[in-house]
Amino acid sequence: MTELAIRPATLSDLNTIRAMEASIFPSPWSEEMIAAELLGDPLRIALLALQGETPVGYIFCWAVADELHVVNLGVIGAERRKGYGQALLEAVLTHPRASEASIVTLEVRVDNESARAFYRQNGFKEIALRKGYYPDTGEDAVVMLKNLGSKDGASPDPKRLWGGSHF
Repeated sequence: MTELAIRPATLSDLNTIRAMEASIFPSPWSEEMIAAELLGDPLRIALLALQGETPVGYIFCWAVADELHVVNLGVIGAERRKGYGQALLEAVLTHPRASEASIVTLEVRVDNESARAFYRQNGFKEIALRKGYYPDTGEDAVVMLKNLGSKDGASPDPKRLWGGSHF
């Protein structure tokens, strides 16, 4: 078995990521949304995981001030539970653009228990509920946060970061 490679995703990966996105999520992102993540914006991180020459997953994040926000992480169905999602998450957490982050945040569908469990295993805590967050279904999102430690040693206050219902 060849080793997993993770590299920056670029606009040339658009069709590949679009195909993966459509196979992973019931309401996939549009071509325009994916393209925006791949244009090289210095606040965005886009990584692609390959097993040999085969794309198996991707992650999109935004690095803004002291926050890293995971906006999308996907691994194709046949390749799940092989550590690729873990490798993508670890790669983004050690990415140079993430070096100033003291927290990592994300939203996940309330009913996506496997994703919620994955993030909890990686040190994320469920801190809030965003009512009606997903426009396709009106489903709620669970907001999750991982504290990486701030430069001044203080822990961020989730109430300062997020409105809504807290867990």
